[in-house]
Amino acid sequence: MSHAKSGSKLAFNKSVPAGFVDFVAAQIEALHDQFVQRNRQ
Repeated sequence: MSHAKSGSKLAFNKSVPAGFVDFVAAQIEALHDQFVQRNRQ
């Protein structure tokens, strides 16, 4: 994971199946929703 002023970036150091990338993307969306809700409290 790298961080820059424009935002953070997640990269894999090895090849992973496309299905795994889709799975991780969905999990990140769910985690972001949880993060936003937590910060509203």
